[in-house]
Amino acid sequence: MVLLYPFTFLIFMIILTCFIERLTRVKLSKLRVFCFACLYISCTPLSANLSIFLLQSKINYQDCAADISGAILLAGGLSKTASGKSDWSALGDESLSRTVFLASQLDRLNNPSVIISGGSGAGIKEAELMADLLGNLSSGKPLDIISDVNAIRTRESALFVRSKMPDENAGYYLVTSDWHMARAQAIFEHHGVKVCPLASGDSYVPYGFPGWFIPQKSALAKFELAWHELGGLLLLWWTNR
Repeated sequence: MVLLYPFTFLIFMIILTCFIERLTRVKLSKLRVFCFACLYISCTPLSANLSIFLLQSKINYQDCAADISGAILLAGGLSKTASGKSDWSALGDESLSRTVFLASQLDRLNNPSVIISGGSGAGIKEAELMADLLGNLSSGKPLDIISDVNAIRTRESALFVRSKMPDENAGYYLVTSDWHMARAQAIFEHHGVKVCPLASGDSYVPYGFPGWFIPQKSALAKFELAWHELGGLLLLWWTNR
């Protein structure tokens, strides 16, 4: 629901207090000022980067010492409908950056097995585009690529990987964006898949004055993205109690 996003919720609360005050004559100016203050804070890099830092603190690396069977590459969305399997321009920024990042790590990981999960797309699926791009970036290194062209959500990706596990103790490198890593890792572990995080980037920006206190559209987008992920983590915790 759109209303669950902090910015939209705060705007809704400000409008609601105005209506209630007009209808009941109950003074709600303090609550409205509080909502305006929260609205301002949510638009600043300060809140955005602290939220990202909180998300990153939820990532754990305890399974990185496990027996690694391969890598899992999660899709990040399409920018348009692909005209062919080599139409990499159809991949969104997140999918491109994750694929390029994994390609740069293949020599270090020394594991030719990759599961690419991405069921978005009409006709040609996102996983197929990412597989083609990864194959071209692998510099001739042989890769065993399994494309999951049905998974739309992370839960579906985890279930697919679970069905492909060679044994219960198998572990995988998980490649996704840093802001998505904590929730993705929690979902995979919930379904019995051990993963070692490999974030494709770092969204956290170190403290800087006065920039951190100036409202920005990009900061609001990052803030809402982070709290969407934190909300997912909270929901997962609640259902697993």
